[in-house]
Amino acid sequence: MPKSYQVAGALLEELIMLALESGGYQSLLDPTGDPTIDATATPFTLHGRGTDHQIDAVADPIFSQPFSNPIRLLVEAKAYNAQRPVDLRIVRNALGTIQDLDQFWTGRNDHPRYSYRYVIFSTSDFTRDAQLYA
Repeated sequence: MPKSYQVAGALLEELIMLALESGGYQSLLDPTGDPTIDATATPFTLHGRGTDHQIDAVADPIFSQPFSNPIRLLVEAKAYNAQRPVDLRIVRNALGTIQDLDQFWTGRNDHPRYSYRYVIFSTSDFTRDAQLYA
């Protein structure tokens, strides 16, 4: 039986993806054929140069920017209670994840090389250190 914070996290993820979809993003629902993602893992597991990274959700813009790699938005949803803010560790992890994913390249030409962006949504505040670091 799922715990209440897990249900809250899943609902938050759904709300975030609905908001992103209304703002011009498309949820990545089926990563089959994308060598940068483990299509069998739940949640999404993206391959980095050093390790794999679990991400709550992935969204791609409907319209690509010209003259650059396609943007891939990585979504992290934190459904913490009001007494537990998002701390510096979570924000540092976001930066490390982006750097590791940016360095992963299969050398294959059958998929684009992405420009990753990471966004953290939370039901609670962020600590001062996390805000300053971000």
